[in-house]
Amino acid sequence: MEQASKNVKEAEVALEENNISKARDILESSLSVNPEDTEIMNLLGYCEYLFCNFDKAKYYWNKSISVKARDNKAVEYLLKYKAETAQDFQKLYKEAIRAEDQGDYTRAISVFKDLFEREPEMVGLLLHIGHCHFLNGSLDDAREYMNKALLLDSSNEKALRYLDELSVLSVKKRKKPGKSLASFLVFLLFLGAAGYGLSRVLDFSAPKESGEEVAKEEEPSVEQPEENPEPEAPVETPVETPVETPVEPPVVEEPEEEEPPVTEEPGPVTPGRVFSDDEIAVHDEALSDFRAGNYARAAEAFYHILNNGEIPEYKSEAVFYLANAYQRQEKAADAKKWFEEYLTRFPDGVYYEEVLYTYGLYLYDLGELENAKKVLQRIPNERPNSMYNNSRVRAILSES
Repeated sequence: MEQASKNVKEAEVALEENNISKARDILESSLSVNPEDTEIMNLLGYCEYLFCNFDKAKYYWNKSISVKARDNKAVEYLLKYKAETAQDFQKLYKEAIRAEDQGDYTRAISVFKDLFEREPEMVGLLLHIGHCHFLNGSLDDAREYMNKALLLDSSNEKALRYLDELSVLSVKKRKKPGKSLASFLVFLLFLGAAGYGLSRVLDFSAPKESGEEVAKEEEPSVEQPEENPEPEAPVETPVETPVETPVEPPVVEEPEEEEPPVTEEPGPVTPGRVFSDDEIAVHDEALSDFRAGNYARAAEAFYHILNNGEIPEYKSEAVFYLANAYQRQEKAADAKKWFEEYLTRFPDGVYYEEVLYTYGLYLYDLGELENAKKVLQRIPNERPNSMYNNSRVRAILSES
């Protein structure tokens, strides 16, 4: 308990120093050790609120109240959450999200800015404004708002990742004939940095309440702006596939339809292995095993979550990691089965674009050119602004 109190104070200092991401990291780590500490849950919910992750915030506050019903600050947070003004705020936020998804960036920016005037501490709004400018081709404005986001959250990885890409795009604008090799090297460095930045998002995956809708993508993955200065020429040199990249769970207005049952039976489980009744603990254990390279053990836990869990976003993530776990074990048939499972069941999932890219390159490495082209062609067809619609994809699609 003493260490938990120290962690809370450390997180409070990080918040005072405008480092929300650091505070959230501290609190998430501490919560895994102290799962019933209400102070940790309350402050973690507040951090999620600042990122516009309203469902996550509500989850932690409700969980806190379930542990301690009286004299709990979570009650105050939830009263504010349910107030009429807060409901109106979140309604406008969802309207802005829809406009952003539909490509109406001018409308989305206008609403996000109005909301930011009402809640000037919410860094999530600045990230959305910068993202809209980025997709609209207003790169200077995008850079301005990502820098503003860093003033509120100095270690925000999404803002830093956008600024890295904006730097690369600026180099591309200035490049001259004869400089193609240097530009290509810069492009490779960017892909590596982007992959690393995306992989860190996994550390921020947080649960939702049982039965709640799957959240809509809160902070979208980096995509190429529509007015790309000039396309990359097909490149022969292979580029390493980006590592796993979960993105933080998004917010949607309507509840998700019930998922179809998984047709496959659970895989073998180590004799004597017993899983915790706490789904969050099982999820954290699975991720730890995966990152440590214990892929077979991680797959067991992800199977368990998929067949016994109640948190919708964990189920989609389980399918994603099952595919990657089998790929790393060089079990091609199982890997392909679970990649296909994800594409079929979760066309709106946060990993959808990455699965198309990873699965397509995997098929290509297996020598299945035509199948690889069928999968990769879906990237420019379905997600033309995706960061995965790159020179590597174009090079494979042009092969005969």
